[in-house]
Amino acid sequence: MYLDLGYAVVATDYTGLGTDFRSAVLDLPSDATDLIYSIAAAHVTVPQLGARWVAMGASLGANVAVAVAEMENGIRDPNYLGSIAISGMADLKDIYTRPATEKSLEMAEYLAYSVKTVYPDFDLSKMLTEKALAAYNRIDGSCSTLNNGATLPAGEMLKDSWKSNDFVVKFLDRNALGQKLAHRPLLVISGGDDSEGLPAITDQTVGRLCKQGDRVQFNKFAEPQSGLVTGDSVRDQMAWIDARFAGRPAPGNCP
Repeated sequence: MYLDLGYAVVATDYTGLGTDFRSAVLDLPSDATDLIYSIAAAHVTVPQLGARWVAMGASLGANVAVAVAEMENGIRDPNYLGSIAISGMADLKDIYTRPATEKSLEMAEYLAYSVKTVYPDFDLSKMLTEKALAAYNRIDGSCSTLNNGATLPAGEMLKDSWKSNDFVVKFLDRNALGQKLAHRPLLVISGGDDSEGLPAITDQTVGRLCKQGDRVQFNKFAEPQSGLVTGDSVRDQMAWIDARFAGRPAPGNCP
């Protein structure tokens, strides 16, 4: 669809994927850097590409798209026009530290894996119980927990003091959205899936972006699945992208 409209699509090859090197799967500074580098790589590979670009992503990629906007505040690439975050944009700190009796084992393990990637001195046993560690050991080889999203009571997989661990605290702090003004406007598209409480967390994160002065257009859809939200919001996506490339003022609906 984007190609038919004359746009080139660059799919970022994130560090570590497809290799024996660790991936920084949840680390936004790492992922945003990879995305920005992929634009430069695309221009070297296909010199005839236009210079201007937008970032967009769904689910975990939604956070990366916003992180790109914040990182560009320091880079100031004049050809970067803005970011689109689709279905799932929510602050990691809010997701992982919210009160809950059960969390996905997969969620806990990916967080532990990411902390260990960024901070190699992190002792996994300070966060994960023996039961959770047994499943965690599969991630290094497969980038998957192979547990089909199994849930366990929090006490069976997370140590009581895990939230106060220095490395965990530093990781969540460095991955918090809304700490730096976005360089360009944002389009945030949210769905209605409340299985992990994401709509409320997304609202909270958008509120923080608005409070610091970001230009945000926040569109909500009733669809519960991210794939459906992506499809239902195509008109919104394309209208917003076309307007950025045309140089028109960005809309915003922050309160």
